[in-house]
This record gives sequence, C-alpha cells and structure tokens, in this order.
Amino acid sequence: MSMPDTVGRVITYGEAIREALAEEMRRDSRVFILGEDVAEAGTPFKVLTGLVEEFGTDRVIDTPISEAGITGLSVGASMTGLRPVVDIMFGDFVTLVVDQVLQQASKIQGMYGKKIELPFILRTPMGGKRGYGPTHSQSLERLFFGIPHVQLLAINHRVRPDTVYQTLLVENTTATIILENKLDYSRQLTERRSVTHDYERTVDRFPTLCIRPKHAKPDVTVVCYGGTLHDCEAAAEELYLEQEVFVEVICPMLIQPLNVFPIIESLAQSHTLVMVEEGSNFAALGSEIIAQAVARSTPLTRVARIGNNVIIPACAPEELRLLPSKSKIKTEILNSLS
Repeated sequence: MSMPDTVGRVITYGEAIREALAEEMRRDSRVFILGEDVAEAGTPFKVLTGLVEEFGTDRVIDTPISEAGITGLSVGASMTGLRPVVDIMFGDFVTLVVDQVLQQASKIQGMYGKKIELPFILRTPMGGKRGYGPTHSQSLERLFFGIPHVQLLAINHRVRPDTVYQTLLVENTTATIILENKLDYSRQLTERRSVTHDYERTVDRFPTLCIRPKHAKPDVTVVCYGGTLHDCEAAAEELYLEQEVFVEVICPMLIQPLNVFPIIESLAQSHTLVMVEEGSNFAALGSEIIAQAVARSTPLTRVARIGNNVIIPACAPEELRLLPSKSKIKTEILNSLS
C-alpha cells in the first residue's frame, strides 16, 4: 500500500525530501542549500529539481568542486545563526569533508567552555546496487563514528524523510550528517508491512525500529541500518513463513551516537546476532555493538557479520553479488542456528 502525503498524493522519497526542504525554506529565510549542481541539475538524482526556480541562486547555490570548502563555509554560516543544508553529490566524497567535520564542526561545540549552537546539516546519497563502480558505490559512514558532537542519521524506507528534515530544520543545534540510500529516491513511500511481524519504535527523537516476530520469541537478532533494511525485512518474513525461524530486526536511524539498548534487549532473548552492513565490517558499527554487548555481559552464543572489506567491483553484476542481499541474509541466519 502506498503512503499518501498530507494532501492525499502518493509521492516518492525524493519528492518528500524536496518538498520538506521547500516548505522550510518558505518558512525560514535562514535555510539555504549549497553544493555541486544543486541549482543547475538538481543533483544527479534530481532530488532538488525546481528549488532554484522558486528560491533563486542566492539560496540554492551551485558551488565549485570543493567538498571541503563547501563544508567549511557551511560550518561557519551555521555559527552565525544561518541554517545551511550541504549537498555532497555522492557519499564517496565525504572523505573530503572529514577534516572540516572532525577538526571544526566537532570541536567548535566542545572547546570554548560554553554552548555553541551549530545547526549544520550535511546530506548525501550512500551505498551501492546501482552499478556505479568502486568510487561511487561505497558506504563510508564509519569514518564519522566516534566523533563527538556529530550525529549521524541513516534514513530508511520505514522513515518519512520529510518529517526528519522538518524536525532538523526547526530544532537542530548539532552538526548532523544524513545518509540517504540511492535506491530509495524513486521508491514510493509505503505503508505495506510484513504479515508475520509487529512494528514498534522507541520513543527517541530519531527512533529505532524494532520489527518483532508475531507471537514468538526471536531465534535471531538481525541489526541493520539504512538501505539494508529492505532485504532484512524480506528475509525475516520469508524465514518465518517457510521455516518457522523467528527473526527480530533492529534498525536504528540514529547510528552516531547509538542507543544500543533495543539491540541488547533483543540479544538477551535470542543470544544470536547477525549484523548486516554494506560497507567494511572491520571497525564498523557492528564492532561497536558487539563490544557493548560483551561489556554488558549480554549472552551471545553466535555472531555473524555480513559486510565486505574489499573494493567494490566495476562490473555491476559483481557489485550486486558482493553487497548484502536477501538470500545472503537468509543463509547467514540459518547458518547461525546450525
């Protein structure tokens, strides 16, 4: 079932993001967008198409190819009370903004002995499965793990992106990086839910989604985030129907800092973790979850990790074979129980 917006239309994720940004730009003159091709082309995924016609080139600003410069300018602008939204064309290029985030955005809020608001937002498409090859298909979010005063959001198809952006543009006071999955932009917002699982959310500002098997204690806890939720949901539903294997899927939206307690609570029942990540699983989110589980004496009988520690292939079919898939996740879940 498709999810209509407030006026009854069915819209895609990309459209929801664009309309949320437009609404907040109308409401608040301090909000502006800058990045490469945001005005002329609306970004490669056309998410921002049409905004320049309404708001002009002084608020939808095409910039030179300098991700570090764009980010540094925006950090400074946010210190003056403006509300910049930085567009980084592909998530692969966040390597060029790490210095500004780590050495400036993070430290400005923590080294002057007083509260400094920094309503800085950086949004970028992350992940693969579109055949863009080794330099445009990476998942590099782990570069930002452990940086204080920086929050990292990975939105997924169960999250209304317009609500996330409206919340941030009204309330945010902390440097924020938003990871959007490339495959979601053209997907319609959907209400369709699994017939085998119940859906619950924590009460956090950016809640964790807990997808629990109906009428059953979980045999396995699957933890994922962002675009990997699609395949994890499908795998959990199929295993329930086909083999009566009961999988609980935990999908945090805020992955830095991480509320680990919904994961710990699930693991206390299942004792088995399957961690699903698109990027490298060395020194990644799964590593921290396992460390925190062990530190809290959580009973873990089995741990399996789906990820990769190699360069993404230039060949599209090989890229698909490398990255997490429904079949890989099902196989790993079954292996963890054998």
